[in-house]
Amino acid sequence: MPTICKKDTCRNLAVYGFCFGKPLFCSMHRENGSKNTRTLEPVLLTKSGEKVCGKCSSKTVLPRYKGYCTHCYVKLYPLDPLSLQTIYKSKDTIIQKFIDSKFDGFVHGKGFSQIQINGITLKIIFSEQNVSDEKTIIIKFNPNKYENGKNPMLYTRLPDLEKEILEKIMNT
Repeated sequence: MPTICKKDTCRNLAVYGFCFGKPLFCSMHRENGSKNTRTLEPVLLTKSGEKVCGKCSSKTVLPRYKGYCTHCYVKLYPLDPLSLQTIYKSKDTIIQKFIDSKFDGFVHGKGFSQIQINGITLKIIFSEQNVSDEKTIIIKFNPNKYENGKNPMLYTRLPDLEKEILEKIMNT
């Protein structure tokens, strides 16, 4: 899964990390001794120099699929946000499946997911809804592309949602 640079204000793709680990930083914020983890991907080349899938030798390899074709990537990483976005076309379904893959006990409805924790409702809203209740913690998540000229894909923002949910659960 593509990750974002760990530097606080940076939203660039993380490429550099330590041997066979996940990438942590972009090229601008890389640490001494870190290596480009993208070169460690299982990309195979044919005699003509074409990239092929590292598992099935398909020629439909995209960089975001870590050197695999779409089909093999989804089979190898079924709970990855990119796999969920590849399989499901509805943003609501993608978000709900992602939440289910990380947390137990959430109840889903049209445009929201919620869970009860110690008498307090934690509600994640990803469509236009109004909620007014004293015992409800609300996380509003925009599933659409945004950010003044930048266009982060949904699968790159889902890990941020996971962190926010964990923070709210720990504080209740």
